[in-house]
This record gives sequence, C-alpha cells and structure tokens, in this order.
Amino acid sequence: MAAGELTTTMMRIRNYLRDADISARAFAVLLGVPASAAKDALGARDYVGAEVEAAWLPIAARAAQFARAFQPHLTCDADGLRCLLESEVTPEEVRAAVESLFQE
Repeated sequence: MAAGELTTTMMRIRNYLRDADISARAFAVLLGVPASAAKDALGARDYVGAEVEAAWLPIAARAAQFARAFQPHLTCDADGLRCLLESEVTPEEVRAAVESLFQE
C-alpha cells in the first residue's frame, strides 16, 4: 500500500472515529499504541498492515457506539472509553443510563 492511500478498512475506522468525534490521540490510548502511530495510520502516512487494521476496526466501531451513547448530554474521555470497552456493559445499557439521568 502506497503512502497517501487509505485501505477500505482504514477508511471505515476513520469514519467511525469522525462520526463519534473520537480523536486519533484518544483512539491511540484505546489501542495502547503511540499517538503518532495512530495518527500516521489514520492519515495514510503509514500502512500498519491488514491484520492490524482488522484488529482496530471492531475497537473503533465499539468505541464509537459508546461515545454516541453519551451524546448529546455527556462526553467520554479515552480512559472512560477504555474501561467501557474492557467491561461487559453494552452501548445500549450506557445510552439507557444516560437518558434516564436527563429525563424530566
């Protein structure tokens, strides 16, 4: 893969992150990789390989689900997202809890 070109998988990862307003730095925290590695991969400056992209895709998708579960009422930082990703809690449960806090 040439520098400057994104694979379909990496485009999907970027879309998940953009739609949920998750920064490359926050995503790097979730992945446990240096921020520069995530930024370079997401910016098509470095190709991390199909296996790495395949591992990153479900993390991006699930993190985006959790981040959207907090919207529009709250936000969740990278450490909070990491705790949610490692838990048995579902995005739907988070959404229900957040909505119950803001119901009148």
